[in-house]
Amino acid sequence: MSPGDFTAQQAQLLFQARAVFIFQHLVIFPLYFAPGLLGGARRTKFPCSISWMIRKGAPRLCTLILWNLGWLLMMRAFFKDGDVASMSATDWARAVFMLQMYAMGFVTVVLTPI
Repeated sequence: MSPGDFTAQQAQLLFQARAVFIFQHLVIFPLYFAPGLLGGARRTKFPCSISWMIRKGAPRLCTLILWNLGWLLMMRAFFKDGDVASMSATDWARAVFMLQMYAMGFVTVVLTPI
């Protein structure tokens, strides 16, 4: 998929989604190490992985909100703002791939966190 395949509006949505995803990863570090935001008396660990940081409390809530917002922006870009009648077979294949990526992330991050 080349940049020419997107309209200016779709490209803007993709840039916004990227910014949300990057911001999500930057904001969970201070939330994880801030006292009292983990929702319990659990001690923080250092170093820790992103999957460890997003298990409880404010970091988890922030991750879920920003992650879903980023995917909403991605879906709006790929579904051409609801104009599904003008989508080609390639557009549909990309949309199905994106939806299965979201579904896998939802299952592994939201429904069955490690």
